[in-house]
Amino acid sequence: MRHKWVNLILLALVAGELVTGAYGLMSGNARNEIVLQIHSILGYSIVAVLTWKSALALHSLKRPARGRPRNIAIILSVLLLTVLSIGIVWSTGGFWAIEGITGMSLHIYAGAAILPFIAWHAWAYTVRFRVGYSTERRDALRFGSTLAVGTGAWLIAENLIRTIPTAGADRRFTGSHERRSYEGNPFPTTSWLNDKPAQIDPTSWRLSVIETNGTTHQLSLSDIDNPISDLPQREVEATLDCTGGWYSHQFWSGVTVSDLFDHLNINADDQTCIFHSVTGYTRRYAAKDFDKLMLATRVGGEPLWHGHGAPLRLVAPGRRGYDWVKWIDEIRLTESPAWLQPWLPLQ
Repeated sequence: MRHKWVNLILLALVAGELVTGAYGLMSGNARNEIVLQIHSILGYSIVAVLTWKSALALHSLKRPARGRPRNIAIILSVLLLTVLSIGIVWSTGGFWAIEGITGMSLHIYAGAAILPFIAWHAWAYTVRFRVGYSTERRDALRFGSTLAVGTGAWLIAENLIRTIPTAGADRRFTGSHERRSYEGNPFPTTSWLNDKPAQIDPTSWRLSVIETNGTTHQLSLSDIDNPISDLPQREVEATLDCTGGWYSHQFWSGVTVSDLFDHLNINADDQTCIFHSVTGYTRRYAAKDFDKLMLATRVGGEPLWHGHGAPLRLVAPGRRGYDWVKWIDEIRLTESPAWLQPWLPLQ
């Protein structure tokens, strides 16, 4: 393997890690499990490349420097191996955190921080390639061999994790570990970008439902959480999967969005719905999702705690935790498309 191609392969693998990692971060649907599997395979492939690259970098230090900071290659290799090691320890060692930052979050933050430097370094060593280099079949075979090594390492690791078994055997396809399932409110309380609103008085709280023509409906908590009203009370079993690296299976109680609209005689076909939190946080959904979405007032049969979004939060099965809007005070119907929002919330 030529020195320049080591860097080009590294660049391709890191780019693949970025794409699959970002996609996996946004997906809570098991149908997309293969994307996270590819993410793991690419990670093990990078370890194989870095083993070769580090040997080359160490060998190059024996030669007189020619204006190229070869020691950067070693530093970046160590940093990238650290990021990958955090991911491997998280996968095998179960749930852990340092000063409140979970291993999953640490893996994501560290990877995002060094990514620009990895990309710059790899590109700096490949930008002068001649076309002939990139068309050589043997170099394509080398890249394929690297992926094969990564796949083999991933298969061995996964089998060991589940055969021994290790603390990581319970992790979900997203990499998250189970926390306090079916216990009701005691599961972890976290928020996207650490929203921490003041306690909400349930007696004065109101939910505003605003139609596209401006018509506004006001509902109290007793209007929504009332077993003798004509608004159907339902229970759903759904998994809250937080991007911080934990998941919890719970029974949620409340009303579905479609039932609420029917109760208010709102025709929401071909419209989208914006769920607004008292913090200003919003997420948008298409009409096809309304039957699946629940406005929950209870978890495990008991009223939601404030940290879980009381008095009203969204339950969105198959979505990551940041889509489960907490402390909802407004639902607004709009004719703009559901995709008209950042993939990851910016609030």
